[in-house]
Amino acid sequence: MENKLFLAWAAGFFDGEGCVLIELSKEKRCRHGHRTSLHATVTQTSLPCLEKYLAAFGGGIATSRSKTPSGRRWAVQYRWSVRNEKAVAFLEAILPYVVVKKEQIETALKYPMISPDGRKYGNATNPIPDAVMEARLALRKMLQDIRASMKTEAADHA
Repeated sequence: MENKLFLAWAAGFFDGEGCVLIELSKEKRCRHGHRTSLHATVTQTSLPCLEKYLAAFGGGIATSRSKTPSGRRWAVQYRWSVRNEKAVAFLEAILPYVVVKKEQIETALKYPMISPDGRKYGNATNPIPDAVMEARLALRKMLQDIRASMKTEAADHA
């Protein structure tokens, strides 16, 4: 029961403070000129909350000490993140409990990482086929569209 309770907490917290995205970055060494990776992140000013994610799902925590345009310091923010296989494991674990980001997670879990013969895409012996890269980019666009539609809905109800 404790594990289910923790997963429900993690999902609820992720619903409010989390983000699932497919990052696109330039990479000259890749045959497509760029690479993609699946990320799940939670940003928060409370480090102990994020340490619970770190202990349960791995990944890492980064610190941001951003300032306002006028130079005033905002509160220190921490960002926990996992990517690729760890992101999939995390998203699969919380999927039964999420509400707000359910569609985003279901979309992200379609991200192709493994070839039909069971090998991970993206290394010298298993390059990413064009069709797989196109699928990844299409999923990236779908996630962006889902997030944009949620912002529009929120603005419409204000």
